[in-house]
Amino acid sequence: NVLSEILLIFAMYWLATFLRYVLPYGKAFAIIDSFQFVILALVFTTSMVLVTYISGAYFTFHIEGIFTEFAKVAASTFVGIAADCVIIYIFRLEQFSRVLLFYFAVLSFGTILIKRIVVDKLIKYYDKKYEVKSNVLMIGSGRTALIFYRTVLEKGYKNLSLFGYIADNENKKIPSYKGNKDSIRELIDGNDIEIIIIADESISREEIKDIVIIATHHN
Repeated sequence: NVLSEILLIFAMYWLATFLRYVLPYGKAFAIIDSFQFVILALVFTTSMVLVTYISGAYFTFHIEGIFTEFAKVAASTFVGIAADCVIIYIFRLEQFSRVLLFYFAVLSFGTILIKRIVVDKLIKYYDKKYEVKSNVLMIGSGRTALIFYRTVLEKGYKNLSLFGYIADNENKKIPSYKGNKDSIRELIDGNDIEIIIIADESISREEIKDIVIIATHHN
């Protein structure tokens, strides 16, 4: 996922170079000029990918939604532009084409956004066609958790499959006990978990907030 976006963004630099050369905007520009500024393409690419990685978006090929992904890609693109502007200012690269940077940023933004939407659609289609199960981590072991397990997870409703559950106490009627709630981060980091179900009627608002933060980071 990371490598594909690095290659796509860097490819957009050369496409931007071509557009800058053929389109009649800005001062005279030669293709050879782009080679001396490849470092700016590398800085932009690294910044954009790093921001995306920190946000947790690379943990899965799925997206939360088109508008959410639009905002994420826009934010990472902005950071990439800002990083390039800092390099241009520090090293006094006044001869660098601002029009080229504009093309590069717009093309990178559009390409990455489209790539993530298309890949998400393809994976959802694949999951549906071949009935690929989505691993679920359930929180809770009481009456609510047992009902949810028996009516949804045990029957494989919507292709949901119980990876395991975490709770303060084990319930022998629900399989795959994974420990208490403190182990949630370890479990998500080390396993292919796509969905977290909170089925604990006694959980506090603060605990829910912590779980949401952890889950959001892993998309």
